[in-house]
Formats: sequence, C-alpha cells, structure tokens
Amino acid sequence: MVGPLEAAIERRGGYKTIRHQGEQAEVCPFGISALFQLDDGSECSYAFELAESTDAEFAVSREECVIWSRENGTELLRELEFFDRTNGDVTSSASGFSPQIQSNALLFPLLGGLE
Repeated sequence: MVGPLEAAIERRGGYKTIRHQGEQAEVCPFGISALFQLDDGSECSYAFELAESTDAEFAVSREECVIWSRENGTELLRELEFFDRTNGDVTSSASGFSPQIQSNALLFPLLGGLE
C-alpha cells in the first residue's frame, strides 16, 4: 500500500459508493481476502472486512492474517504466526503485542517492520 486505507477508499468514491451495488443500491458487506506463498515455502492468508461506523465513514470490523507451513510436505498445516482483529480487539501469536490503531486503518501494513 502506498497510502492509508481511508485514502484508497476515497479515491474510489468513498465507502458508501463501494458498499452499494445493483440498481436498487443494496447495502453489501465489503471485504477482501488473499492467499500468498512466501519465499521460504510457508503460506499466508490475509483478509479484512469493513463496516459502517459512528466515529468515521467506516471502520475495520475484522482483519486477520495467518502464516503457516506444511508438515514435511504433507497437507497437514502448522500455524507459525497470526493476528486477529475483531471490532478493535487484537489477539496475536506475538507476546506483548497490543497495538494502538485507528478504527479505519489496517494493522497489516504497520506490521511490515516487525520481526
């Protein structure tokens, strides 16, 4: 990402424009998910969902990232690292991890510098 989520949403007409579809302007949930294979062979799933908010135009209602590896090349998965953010509450495999983040910002880009 080259800018904050809020700027990306605004460039596309705002949250209300994105969440509506169809001729009758139905309210639709909005989320994105992606799967990645990392250079070391481990795999990663990342997803987030946006919802209306009273504090701002929208809020990140759910954000989740899980990195796992395959056990000896089999289909069995072993979780390596994760974070899960649901309605502002964050759980993580990192000890002592308790980020302070705005409700309309993604946590994922902030974690890029952590080891």
